[in-house]
Amino acid sequence: MPTPVSTARECLTPEAAHALDEAALELCLSVSLDRVPASQLSDDPPVSNSLMAAIKRSQANQRRQPENFHLYHQISQQQSSTSMSCIKVELQNLILSILDDPVVSRVFGEAGFRGSEIKLAIVRPLASFQILAV
Repeated sequence: MPTPVSTARECLTPEAAHALDEAALELCLSVSLDRVPASQLSDDPPVSNSLMAAIKRSQANQRRQPENFHLYHQISQQQSSTSMSCIKVELQNLILSILDDPVVSRVFGEAGFRGSEIKLAIVRPLASFQILAV
């Protein structure tokens, strides 16, 4: 017997799937940003620990990918030549890293989604539509 979640997935059109991806991204960022402390002690707003951990995980994933080595090397040279500190990560890597957060995984699990399916849909969007259609 199909579950409501599997029935809903079968009914998704590419447009609806895109809207679902946006909603999932909004939920992921919301969970991370909700952990930011409400009080402001300095001029710059603090970054939540979970968001900073997701950024660091995404940077580490980028460094491990051979196709990004040149980009990472170029960025690190630019940062060493300037005194400004900045963080650059690809959006896809950041989203995947946020999905690795245990709280986000639990929220998606309670909603009936599997983290591995969501990650596959982000990494290989066309393949995930074919899997859902079967």
